[in-house]
Amino acid sequence: MRPNKLTIQAFGPFANKEEVDFTALGSNPLFLINGPTGAGKSSILDAICFALYGQTTGKEREASHMRCDHAAPDLLTEIILEFSLGEQHYRIRRAPTQERPKARGEGTTTHQTDAQLWHLKPEGDDLLVPQKAQEATQTIETITGLNVEQFRQVMVLPQGKFRDFLMADSNQREAIFSKLFQTQIYKRIEDTLKTKAASIRKEVDGLQNQIKGILQSADLNTEQEVEEQLTALKPELETATQQKKQTFDSLATAEKNLEAGNILVKAFKVLDETQKAFNDLEAKQTYINTQKQTLNRAQAAQKIDHLRTALTKSGQLKEQLRQEIATTEHSLSQYQSNLAEAKAALDQAEKNRQPVDQLKQQLADLRKLEPKIDQLSDAIKQEQTALASVKKVNTTFEQQQVDHRKLITQISTSEERISLLRSSAATLPDKQRALDNLRLLGQQRAQLDKRFEERDALNQEYSKREAQLNTCKSRFETQVTEVKTLELAWHSGQAAILAAELKQGDPCPVCGSQEHPAPANTQSDVNPVTKQDIDTARTLQTTYQQQLNDAQNQLTQTSTQLQSINTLLIEQQQALGDNQHKSTQQLRDDWRVLNDEVNALLARQKEQHDLENQLKTLAQQRVQAEQQLENSRLSLQKAQQDHTIATQNRLHIEQALPEQYRATGVLAQQIEQLDNQIKSITSAYEQALANYDLCRQTVTQTETVQEQQRKQQTTTDQTHSEAEQNWAHALASSAFKDENAFLQALLTEPEQARLANEIEQYTQQYSGCKATLDQQKLQLSEQTPPDTTALQAAQEKLKTESEQILEQWKKLDNRHQQLASILEKLAQAHESNRALEDEYKIYGTLSDVANGQTGNKISLQRFVLSVLLDDVLIEASHRLNHMSKGRYLLIRKEERAKGNKASGLELEVEDAYTGKTRSVATLSGGESFMAALSLALGLSDVVQAYAGGIKLETLFIDEGFGSLDQESLDLAIKTLIDLQSSGRMIGIISHVSELRDQMALRIDVHSTAQGSSITVSV
Repeated sequence: MRPNKLTIQAFGPFANKEEVDFTALGSNPLFLINGPTGAGKSSILDAICFALYGQTTGKEREASHMRCDHAAPDLLTEIILEFSLGEQHYRIRRAPTQERPKARGEGTTTHQTDAQLWHLKPEGDDLLVPQKAQEATQTIETITGLNVEQFRQVMVLPQGKFRDFLMADSNQREAIFSKLFQTQIYKRIEDTLKTKAASIRKEVDGLQNQIKGILQSADLNTEQEVEEQLTALKPELETATQQKKQTFDSLATAEKNLEAGNILVKAFKVLDETQKAFNDLEAKQTYINTQKQTLNRAQAAQKIDHLRTALTKSGQLKEQLRQEIATTEHSLSQYQSNLAEAKAALDQAEKNRQPVDQLKQQLADLRKLEPKIDQLSDAIKQEQTALASVKKVNTTFEQQQVDHRKLITQISTSEERISLLRSSAATLPDKQRALDNLRLLGQQRAQLDKRFEERDALNQEYSKREAQLNTCKSRFETQVTEVKTLELAWHSGQAAILAAELKQGDPCPVCGSQEHPAPANTQSDVNPVTKQDIDTARTLQTTYQQQLNDAQNQLTQTSTQLQSINTLLIEQQQALGDNQHKSTQQLRDDWRVLNDEVNALLARQKEQHDLENQLKTLAQQRVQAEQQLENSRLSLQKAQQDHTIATQNRLHIEQALPEQYRATGVLAQQIEQLDNQIKSITSAYEQALANYDLCRQTVTQTETVQEQQRKQQTTTDQTHSEAEQNWAHALASSAFKDENAFLQALLTEPEQARLANEIEQYTQQYSGCKATLDQQKLQLSEQTPPDTTALQAAQEKLKTESEQILEQWKKLDNRHQQLASILEKLAQAHESNRALEDEYKIYGTLSDVANGQTGNKISLQRFVLSVLLDDVLIEASHRLNHMSKGRYLLIRKEERAKGNKASGLELEVEDAYTGKTRSVATLSGGESFMAALSLALGLSDVVQAYAGGIKLETLFIDEGFGSLDQESLDLAIKTLIDLQSSGRMIGIISHVSELRDQMALRIDVHSTAQGSSITVSV
């Protein structure tokens, strides 16, 4: 992850809106975040961490408390971060919960935390998260592969927290490495094998319970009882089956007789219904005859209807033609009038066209003068350019004379100031040596103060963990008692179960006695203890024991750290000697006074060097100025000669051009006016001629149309007269009295079809009903209605008997099938059990190995991560060995931890001075910082070398450099420069003056009484 742009508003010490453009620092910058104590340097890292995860880089700073007290009430606290992941770019905005003024009225309202996340693309931004802060955090964890704790440990070394990553235990380091190296697949293999083995164990237990359940479902105790009952049941089932068959045969015969009687009763009923339907059709005969007459008259009218239709159409056509002739006559009159007007306009245009040839001659004469105008324009421009050049060169020549005199004065002044500064720099070396001694004493005293603070914090931590150990111990002892109580109750319950199965005279399976005067009972146990209850209690006991072991290990670790801190305190006090009684502030005050004196002398020394370099430059500038002055004088003479030549050329061209056309644009305007006049006259004539031709053509076409319409009128009148005669003759020859009678009889084709269909349906129904009635009478002529009541009673009696016999057979058959099924299920269960046992030999063994239940108790994922950690430590040791001047190497602790504590990923340090290995907790503050820095850089190298999916392109380091001496500081800076050159962004937060002098790229934080501000120095 690489930040590109950070916007901070009303956050931490920043009262207003501040922006940090990281891209302005370059592609792979090594930069310093600089500023006085309390200005807000660490708040920049807090802002980045808050934008991504909603938390700051330190757990002690709550995000909801980060609003700036100096901010305006209506200015919302929010952070906007633009960042890159490889080639992908994102923007996230997040605001914490805060109070803001109400939009209306007085008072405040609570603004709840919210966040938005965008995926930035060239074609348009995609909004991934619209508002929910938790959803934004989860998405950030997904795309970066780090949660907030891992981000703090891997990409940020916060102030006072650089030891946390170094001191992380195996569980913490496993969580970080599994994310960075994407080794979750090995954890999934562990879980899959464990789940598979547990599943097989569960299936085996389930099969045992299934076998018991199978026997209990048949009220049996052993498999032998199943076989005995099955043998005894077989003859009884065969007898019951024979009785069932005989009874069901008799019942089938009775049901057939009853069905035949019901069919005959239904046939007599259908005969009655058919006779009634035939009578209804006979009554409808008169209505059908009337409909037939109506249909016949309609068909006769339809035969002559086409003649009446032809008469109507010929009349309509005659009237339409009359209207068209009237319209044509009116249009012809209008077109003839337009033709006369067009002829008059054409005559006038011909008259206006006569002077065109004279105008064209005038235009040609004017066009011959156009080249002279262009020549005159160029000559004027050349004259003006030459004049401007004279003025410019003259101005330059005069300014160079002034600059030459100033340069001579400046050289004299600098020589006098250099002489004065040389006499005041004699005491500088002695004061610088005294200042270095004070700085070293101040650093040692500051380290001593930090050790006191660390000792106080560890004392509090020791008390806290001691109390935690006592709590865990008490909880574990209570759980041990609880397990013993449950086991005793369970054994008592087992005795009661055995006692419940005892019979008088049978021997007891425990003592062998045949008399049982006082057997145990379970009536007093409302909630009897089960095996599952005991397993649950034992699991909880194991958990409490693990917590107790962890608490004991933590207490031991804290005690070791206390001893190391006390040893370091004694060493640092001895190193200070007599100055150990001086406070850090006193040493700082002495250093500031002396530092001001040294800075003043250094400033004078720098001024002297700058003036000496400047004097050399001024001497060179004087030689150059004198040469330039001579060149300008020669240039002025040439410019004056060019101006004289240009003026003479202009006067020569003006003599060849009439005076009235010398002004700019006059000749062009006159040419344009003549050209437009000629075009206008010509266009008017052409338009008049075209209009006359169009009008004449229109009149001719209209006269032709008029003649055709008159001929068509004669034909239409003759056709209409013939249609009238045909219709009168057809009506007189028909059966209709007049046209009204014809119209009354006329029906549409759908109406005729409806009548014909109605008549046809009646005819078919009548003939079909009559045929059906004759057939039914013939079929029932020799039959009589049966007695269905007697047949029903006989059938019911046989049905009752068959149900009783069937119920008896079912009981025997169900029991037989149940016993046979039990034998089959038992065989299958035994076969499955053997297969599961074979399968568990494979998966159980693999699960124990993969989950660290054998040997050194190291799981598969932790084994893979230990190999990767070795690679990380090789890279980290290379840098640490360089920064510690060959003293330290980081190695992995291979010795197994005591108890059940996770192990395999702890770190130790190999000390070349003593030849021994020891805990990283024994390193001093400066050594711990170098080790943590080396580990973070080595981790970054290896993660990207393995291409684990996570790119650690950025590292922020908050303080820690103050604990290094000058040589270690130089080595650390050189290491960061080497890392930065390989493509990383490195940000350092520090107020160490040496860093400020060595690093040109800075983000400066300025503190004022009204809040802090940020500037980027490149």
